[in-house]
Amino acid sequence: MVTQKQLCCVLSLALSMMLLGCATQGGGEVKEVTATNVRVTHLTRPKTPRTAIPATHQVKRGETLFGIARRYNLDYRQLAEWNDVGGNYVITAGQELVLHADKKVPPKVAPKPAPAPTPDKQQTAKVIWQWPAANRPSYRKEGKGLTITTAADGAVLTVRDGSVVYAGEELEEYGKMVLISHADGFLTVYAQNAALLVKEGQGVTRGERIATARQEPNGRRNFYFEMRQAGKVVDAAPLLNGS
Repeated sequence: MVTQKQLCCVLSLALSMMLLGCATQGGGEVKEVTATNVRVTHLTRPKTPRTAIPATHQVKRGETLFGIARRYNLDYRQLAEWNDVGGNYVITAGQELVLHADKKVPPKVAPKPAPAPTPDKQQTAKVIWQWPAANRPSYRKEGKGLTITTAADGAVLTVRDGSVVYAGEELEEYGKMVLISHADGFLTVYAQNAALLVKEGQGVTRGERIATARQEPNGRRNFYFEMRQAGKVVDAAPLLNGS
């Protein structure tokens, strides 16, 4: 007859063999195992090998530079630089993006400017910017950007027609953020929101609600707004006040 003590030893030994077998199959390591008292203090597991990043990626319809950078665990700014993508981060379906620094696309050589045609009324029409919150809201300047107070519903509105090139919260200092690309190389930033209402690749129209501003302890709803042209921040207040 097997005594209780013998049974415990058998069970302990079986458990030891099972743990060692798992470690062998998984390439891991089990430390500090005894016959009578099995105790695993550290189980190392092999790191999953990083999937090799291909040399290039062909842009599919609806894809954005930010989404592709996330997919391959790359910095979107480096990806833009490697492919000579402009500051509005616009890419097009069918475009071939290189995914490695040593294969980056040489900068485009600007052609000699052609003689400027006689401007017509459509060409000289002033660009009208919609305020990104209703009824010319109050704001305070943050450098060239603005912290804008919205109405009670927190509606954040797009300033012009455009396309959403980023919608997410991967940049901690900006929180939940939307980036919209517009004509003339403009990019608008709507950051530090409570909720986002649009997705990457989506087209938006002037005055469309794209996010809900976060509520501050004082009860007001604020968000951060910024305008960029050719990748550089421009002073937003004069452009919006001139609309």
